[in-house]
Amino acid sequence: MSIVSQSIFLGFAQGLPTYSLGTSSTSVNEGSTVTFTITTANVDSGTTLYWSVSGVSSSDFTVNSTTGSFTIGSNGQGSVSLTLSSDSTSEGTEYFTFYVRTGSTSGTIVATSPQITVNDTSINSQPFGASYVIIGGGGGGGRFNGGGGAGAYRSSSSTLQSGVNYPITVGAGGARYSGQGRNGNSSTAFGITAPGGGGGGHRGYNTSPGYASGAGSPSPGGSGGGASAYDTPPGAPGGGSGSYGNPGGPAFNGTGWGGSGGGGYGSSGSPHPNGSTGGPGGSGTNIPSPLGGGQVCGGGGGGNYNGGPAGSGSFGGKPGSNGGGGSPAPTYHDGTANTGGGGGGCNESGPGSAGGSGVVVVSHPSSFSATNPGGGLTYSDTPSYTRVTSGSGNLMFV
Repeated sequence: MSIVSQSIFLGFAQGLPTYSLGTSSTSVNEGSTVTFTITTANVDSGTTLYWSVSGVSSSDFTVNSTTGSFTIGSNGQGSVSLTLSSDSTSEGTEYFTFYVRTGSTSGTIVATSPQITVNDTSINSQPFGASYVIIGGGGGGGRFNGGGGAGAYRSSSSTLQSGVNYPITVGAGGARYSGQGRNGNSSTAFGITAPGGGGGGHRGYNTSPGYASGAGSPSPGGSGGGASAYDTPPGAPGGGSGSYGNPGGPAFNGTGWGGSGGGGYGSSGSPHPNGSTGGPGGSGTNIPSPLGGGQVCGGGGGGNYNGGPAGSGSFGGKPGSNGGGGSPAPTYHDGTANTGGGGGGCNESGPGSAGGSGVVVVSHPSSFSATNPGGGLTYSDTPSYTRVTSGSGNLMFV
């Protein structure tokens, strides 16, 4: 009994192993060295620990490996120094993380470094002319039953530089929602913001109180959502246009069940024409053919509560849903992805449809290609333009 008690006491006296990792720098140029120092407690001198790296390849280090081992000294410390390869390949900024492990190079991680930035010294920054289109996310349709407004369409051109990080965010469309349609989210790139579209109206409310507030208000938003029908004052306005869009359609000046269409970049949304038909969404526009073309930024069509025809949508905006109150939930008519199109208004049976997500498209010479240092973006690259379809992160041309 006394021996067992002594063993337990000694175990507590020695304590558990601890590991602390220090880094000489969190930003290092190609050709330079970064040192990682591991300080331990309750680890025997001579113990072998292991390291691994994620985020870069073995060719990025002069040791031509992303794994290895080291030994803890009598002072309880060990260190690993890694020299970054200096090459002539333009890779853009890269990032890696260093891990300390026990047992093997794939064993338990006991310490992790902060993210280390590797600066690409091979890059010879060059200017080039670029044109770009930035589209905000479309507004979601109202449950009862206005169509969602289109996201803003913005275009410009400027001189960009290779080897430079350009922050990009692609806005999501307004989500499906059982009530007032949700506003779309803004897209940003090259110092320009394209706001999202306003959500479609729900019963008793004419339009979204966000980007589309106030008929005719020159707020910095996209197009306004369409007005609801049921319980909405006759002639109530649709969502006012922002600086980069058009208003949603007003409520029918009478009685009826059909919601109005959301505004599009090219034209306003229309009211339900006779009280029993959903109003069509406003028209959109086209991305220039050198940037891949395609119809974008149309408003969502108004839904219809009482089984009559729903409003149409185009240019990425989708039609509303029809059906009587209490009928099964309709087929959702979400705005087309990467068009900023408004979602279709619903009948009473389910949430309004989602707005279409935005997009960023930028031209570049065929001698350059796009990279995404640090990740976070979904994009595709062609010899003449790059299309970013989701996410938030940095875009670099090399």
